[in-house]
Amino acid sequence: MSFEDVKVGDQVAVHYSGWHIDKLGKVTKVTPKRFVVGGSYFNKTNGTMVGESFSYCYIPTDEEASKIKRDCKMKSLMTIIMTEFSSPKIVQKMSEEELDLVYEIIKRHK
Repeated sequence: MSFEDVKVGDQVAVHYSGWHIDKLGKVTKVTPKRFVVGGSYFNKTNGTMVGESFSYCYIPTDEEASKIKRDCKMKSLMTIIMTEFSSPKIVQKMSEEELDLVYEIIKRHK
């Protein structure tokens, strides 16, 4: 896929191979041979990240963009929940009803 016509403000998806994750980003700078998304440089000829041959950009379809947003939200929620539940303080603040709900969810997913 060529990015010769990419311009500042275009939405692209970046596939980070080392993290096995895709993220949405906006093009913030364009030079004759490269463009910038999230502080990283990509080649206009094929969308590969400069200095990282396995990470690349692509133009997502509406469906792909929606899936990327959902996946990022899920990962963020999982991180928040794992962080918060590693501390007993949050559990100690829960009501009996809240604890029952959490327990039922955990039971369902074991």
